Parts: sequence; C-alpha cells; structure tokens
Amino acid sequence: MGAGINSLMRIFYNSGYICAFCWGTYRISTGDITYGTLTLFISLVSQVQGSLSGLSRVLPQFYSMVICSKRIREVTDIENEVFSGRTDMPEQVGIKMEHVNFAYNVKPVLNDVNLDIKPGERVGIVGASGAGKTTLIRLLLALTKPQSGVQAYITENGIQPIEPDSRRFISYVPQGNTLLSGTIEKNLRNGNEEATEEELWQVLKAAGAHDFVEQLPDGLDTVLSEHAGGISEGQAQRLSIARALLKKRPLLILDEATSALDEQTEARVLDGISQYTDRTCMFITHRRSMLRYCDKVLELSEDGYVTMKVLDHAND
Repeated sequence: MGAGINSLMRIFYNSGYICAFCWGTYRISTGDITYGTLTLFISLVSQVQGSLSGLSRVLPQFYSMVICSKRIREVTDIENEVFSGRTDMPEQVGIKMEHVNFAYNVKPVLNDVNLDIKPGERVGIVGASGAGKTTLIRLLLALTKPQSGVQAYITENGIQPIEPDSRRFISYVPQGNTLLSGTIEKNLRNGNEEATEEELWQVLKAAGAHDFVEQLPDGLDTVLSEHAGGISEGQAQRLSIARALLKKRPLLILDEATSALDEQTEARVLDGISQYTDRTCMFITHRRSMLRYCDKVLELSEDGYVTMKVLDHAND
C-alpha cells in the first residue's frame, strides 16, 4: 500500500514540473510572461509538491496505524477463557469426536469428523496443505471451538469435554524452533523442573539426542543462544521432543516436529517414543514412512472430510 502511494506521488510530482514548464514555455512564446515569471512559477510548483511529498510519507504511516489498531481490537475482543481449576492428571487419554464440523467464516474446513482413538494408540495425520490438519490440532488444544458436534477426552476418570483446562493433558511440539536462550538442561527442565538428571538423560536417549549432547564439551550445561544458536535445526527438534517427553503428559502431539531429520534419525526418534506405550501419540507428517509406527492414520481431504484407517503392519 505504502509503495503504491509513493509511486503515484512520484508520477504526480514529475508531471507537475512537466506541465508547469510546458505552460510557461507557451506563455513566453505568446509574450504573456517573462522568463523571470516562469522561474517564479516553477518555484511555487516546487513548494506545493514538497508539501504533497510530505503527505505521501504520512499516508503509509497512517495506513499502518489503522491496521495495527484493527489487530489490537481483534486481540482485545477475544473472549476470556474459563478455567475450572482442575489439576488432576489422568494416566492415559483417548479422543472421541462425533459429527464435528468447523468452518472459517463460510468456508468449511472439517466436515462431519468422527474419531475414536483409544488410550495409548499412535495416530498419523496426513493431508495436503490447507486440508485442516492444523485446525484439527487447534480443536484438540481447545484454541477454537467447532460449530457443531461433540468432542471429548476419554480418561480412566470418565469423559471430559475438550476445553481450556484439558490442555494440561498435552505435550505439543511444533515444527518451529521453540528452544530458549540458556543451557540445554534449563530448556529441558522447562518441561519438568523436578526431573532428576537420570530422567534428563533418559528422555534425551529416547529423542535421539543423547549422543550429541554427551559429546558437547559442557554436556547439559552447554549454553544455547536465542533460537538454539550453536546447534543444528535437527538437534534443536530432538531437544524439543525430549522436553515434551520429560513433561510426562498422556497425550503427545508432534506437528511436523521431525521435519529437519533424515529418515534414519527420525526412525531412531520414533523407536524411542514408541517405548512410552502409556502415551497417546499423534504425528502430523508429510512422510508416509512415519506411518509404520502408527496404529491408525487420519487422512484429511481438501473437501474437509476425515477418513480414519486402522493400519496392519503384519506384512511390513
């Protein structure tokens, strides 16, 4: 928007000089004005255009201010979440969805979704970009609500509706780098401050990070800069997975969290995660190879429908 306004103003600015010069040349040829008058006229045009040039710098700033104020209103208009204050932690959780529908404005994203995921199952989620994978996870995290349908977590204590309180059940690992500046140990303990050093090394081994951390001169005391500077993206992803395992939540969600790993390293990480048989795991992935570690797969189509298939690895 700002660049467009500046371009128009430059065209107007140059056109003003051309018009003033042509008009003055014509009037001189007819004897109506002198060269001095033409010089004065062009000087006045320059002053007017200088003011307009200042306006062209103000307009983009004004436009940005309007956009910022709109976004601020969007944030302040968000409804406050209601928490019940429950702190009980189930040992295992399953997921149940019945006839769940969700749309952004009028565009349907998820249509008539029905899921039955048992506690401890490993589930792959696949689909094209924009098919609704992220929306499905947002529903599980209670970051948004469906327009219709029923969704709940199944625990040993009974059925609990998916609501803000139920986020305490979940360890979520996104694709992006979520490590903070500080030592590796401090980053891991963000998931569980009371963990023992033995537990730290245990989750590092499960996440395929044990070897490279052990080889670092300072080991767990290695200091990372902002965004995990000093280690590779793949190493940062493995540390994030280790932190999620240390958190000891019954539902683990990996959102493209192994995208920076090669298939061999990814296989070692998934083998390690598979040892945690009490945890329900959901893997959002574009790699079909990951599905061999899954009991079920959710295939999301571009028309918003979700197909759940039970996988048989007997012939793998």
